Amino acid sequence: MRFNFFTVLVCIGLILACSTRQVVHPEPMLVTFHTNDLKNFWLAFDQTAGLSVNECAKVYDKIYLKNGSQGLRDFYKIRLENSTKICSAIISRRAYYEKTRELLPSLNKYNEAILESFNKFKKMYTGVSPVEVYYLIGWTGTAGTVEGNKLLIGLETFTSGEKTIDKKIVPKHLLAYGLHFDMIPAVAVHELIHTQQTYPEMETLLENSVMEGVADFLTKKIHGSTMNDHLFEYGRKNEESLKKLFAKKMNGKDLSDFLYNSTSNKHPDMGYYLGYRIAESYFQKYNGEPEAIEKMLHISDFNLFLNESGYLQ
Repeated sequence: MRFNFFTVLVCIGLILACSTRQVVHPEPMLVTFHTNDLKNFWLAFDQTAGLSVNECAKVYDKIYLKNGSQGLRDFYKIRLENSTKICSAIISRRAYYEKTRELLPSLNKYNEAILESFNKFKKMYTGVSPVEVYYLIGWTGTAGTVEGNKLLIGLETFTSGEKTIDKKIVPKHLLAYGLHFDMIPAVAVHELIHTQQTYPEMETLLENSVMEGVADFLTKKIHGSTMNDHLFEYGRKNEESLKKLFAKKMNGKDLSDFLYNSTSNKHPDMGYYLGYRIAESYFQKYNGEPEAIEKMLHISDFNLFLNESGYLQ
């Protein structure tokens, strides 16, 4: 076979170009979203009308849990416990779940808002690690929680504050929060911040309040709003009395006066507000935004953090 000399030169050039070309690897996605579990939930829901709790649980085990994502399996492990718990909620609140399916909007616009906020956060803090967001449905007990780098969102809780819903069918424990679907990004970003926090085991009121407050403060800074903005009206009006009570109880393990107390307190979750104010005070006093965020996300001594914030002084 005869080769044209010019053709040989061209081939050599192409080989050299290919061998020296820099291979560009795409950056990993900062946030990935998972929705596949939702269709299985509703498939099971339609098959369980009129069934007993135990019969319903068998259906959910087969359709929802067995075919579930890793996020759903984690949700079962840390919050749902078992399908019996889900079915007890479904049977007693079926009208509420039906309204959830009716009102549930497209999640795409919320995904865009979440990703936009997290990209903004990455510009402020280069240590951001990738996360996964799982949209799930549970027993109306969890709007958002985390397991490792996975954010687990309970979509059914957001139906409770929608304008068109009959409040009579809303679970009583959700009424105080006023959640609605447009708050999904704020809740998601709050939980995304939790995935970036590395703290020792949370035990005291101070530790838990600062953990939640830092998440809310950074959510507000990067997203513009939080699920707890409504706490500020009462918090600001009663800040001095709240601070005095908090100072007395902050190193104890009793959280009931300040956190996760919507069923027992007329003004619940003021620990979120005080934790926010501590984080805000620390951030304002610290010179250098990236380093301040680094320290806020990796607190080892919470009393030292509080003292450095100057909030109670």
